Amino acid sequence: MATFLNPKTRKMKHLSVEQREQSIEYIKQEMLLFDDANGFKLPTTPKDPQLSINHPIKSMSDFYSNAEDNDEGDIDQQAALRSSSHALEIELYTKQGSDKSTSSDESHEEEYNPLSFWKKMHSSYPALSKIAARIFSVPASSAAVEREFSLAGNIITQKRSKLSPDVVNDMVFNHSFKVHQQGPDSTDKSELH
Repeated sequence: MATFLNPKTRKMKHLSVEQREQSIEYIKQEMLLFDDANGFKLPTTPKDPQLSINHPIKSMSDFYSNAEDNDEGDIDQQAALRSSSHALEIELYTKQGSDKSTSSDESHEEEYNPLSFWKKMHSSYPALSKIAARIFSVPASSAAVEREFSLAGNIITQKRSKLSPDVVNDMVFNHSFKVHQQGPDSTDKSELH
């Protein structure tokens, strides 16, 4: 996903055709998940009511069954519209020219940051920009994990070697939660009481 979402490698030339297709399908799935998570609905055109004055409702069950049929049709229509809008957004992004964000007035010594492209283009590619922000915000460091292992190593000492893994896990979690509550400015992070 990161290869596709990086404007400089969006063509994915180093991947096979199958890998490119899989990447695009995964991006489409992520776009649908983002829409569902954010409650996004495309505007629909008002439709003619199925029930007219000439066809009176015979019972409440007829009314609700007609309403359910309409809802299923709306859901299918919404999914098709969302899918086609996502495909169009991906196609436009893929066919766009090379990124001009690294112009000659910028320092060539600075490292290229794809997030600057997505910040500029968020109105053109709203769904892709959200996915890019999520993908590129993953830290490329294992410092937090190493910190937790170090804490666990300080808990399990020679005198406390018979602690169960669940107890150690709970102690590490409680410590991490306490540090999180104190905020980033707390200086006493290494003490475990």
